[in-house]
Amino acid sequence: MADVNPKNKNRRCAATRIMKSLRDITMGECIRNKATRFGLSVVSTEKQKEPKMFVAEQSEVRDIVKHITAATLQYLKCEIQSNAIHMPYYYRDSIHIIQKMIHDNDNGETSLLNSVLQRQFDYQQQDVLTYFRINGFSTLCSKPELCGVYSRGNSLDIVELFHILEPILKQINTSTYQSIYGGVREYSMYLIFRICAETPNTRVQGLLI
Repeated sequence: MADVNPKNKNRRCAATRIMKSLRDITMGECIRNKATRFGLSVVSTEKQKEPKMFVAEQSEVRDIVKHITAATLQYLKCEIQSNAIHMPYYYRDSIHIIQKMIHDNDNGETSLLNSVLQRQFDYQQQDVLTYFRINGFSTLCSKPELCGVYSRGNSLDIVELFHILEPILKQINTSTYQSIYGGVREYSMYLIFRICAETPNTRVQGLLI
């Protein structure tokens, strides 16, 4: 039977508002706590809501994705080898799938990237990426050619990924390293995602030229 008591309806509406407020506060605190690990200064004031953009040529983006995928596999190989004893048992099957990608010299990178692009990773495999702190890989590369909009939370995951992969990418390809980190380059990908991670009410949009 439907509840026709307006008092109960008001209580439910109030409870919903409270839960939404608590959720927003919790999300903000999670972002702030995670960001401080990388030396990010999280801005608390209102900023422009227009998306920050990085612009790249299609050939450059393909190289960036290729080298990020290769660096991710290298990182996973080292982490799995050094943490095999301490890995949770229920990740065993997912780790085995990733290990097959690592040891497949011809198609390993393609398999990993296609799994992300086609959203074939199940929850447990995605948890493995989160366990190794590289959830930003699936966040970044799940959009074909990196074209799409990334939220502030997405940007924080991608900044964490870039922090972890930086020394590997520097060894793999100097050009890709400069495209991502770029130092003082105004439109370097790392800088754009870092600005978004630091600033509320912003997002990142990737564009091809």
